[in-house]
Order: sequence, then C-alpha cells, then structure tokens
Amino acid sequence: MTSMTSPSFRQLASFTVRSEPGNERLALAQVAEAIAGEGLAPARLERLKTAVAETAMNAIEHGNRNQPLTLLVRAGRRQRLAACGLSEHYREIFELTRLDEAITIYTDEASALADAVR
Repeated sequence: MTSMTSPSFRQLASFTVRSEPGNERLALAQVAEAIAGEGLAPARLERLKTAVAETAMNAIEHGNRNQPLTLLVRAGRRQRLAACGLSEHYREIFELTRLDEAITIYTDEASALADAVR
C-alpha cells in the first residue's frame, strides 16, 4: 500500500458537507475546485462532476441517515474514479445506472488505495 506522501498518490482535499438537500452542489463545487489543476479533459471533468453530484445526492437523500457526508479527493498518476464503503443498496444503484462502468467500486478504502498503486 502507498502512503499519502508517495509520489504516485496525493490527497488534494478532504471536506465534509451537511446532509441537506442541495448540498450535492456544494460537494460538486469543492471537488471541481480541488482538481482544477489536474489537467482532466473537459468531458472527463463533466463526468466526474456528474458522478460526484449524483453520489452525494443519493447519500444525502437515502443512505446517510442525516449524518455529515465526508468526501476525500485524491489524485494518482492514473486518472480514474473510485468509490468505497457503499452499501448493497448503493452498489445496486451504481449497477442499474451504469455508474460502475465509470467508477470502480471497492469494499473499503484500503482496497481502493492498494489498487491505486498498481
């Protein structure tokens, strides 16, 4: 596993938003700001923003039990999206909406980090 100081992996941002309707837009804006200098192609950036907003909105509305929603933004040498710790309900949503084709799903953060260094 790599550390946060590894040259192949770095954390761009970590923030929490309140579980309130509409805060998915705040999450989207903060992620977009965090990755602004990463050189993502415009189409990929738009897909990322859509994925962040949809994931945050679903967590806020359905699965978060009104707990604050924490997002961790990390960048590696390979540009890809990952989600971890999703309940079975959200795994099914990702499959039905085909988000799992754009966002790799991991059971936990350690699994996502381990795969990030491959």
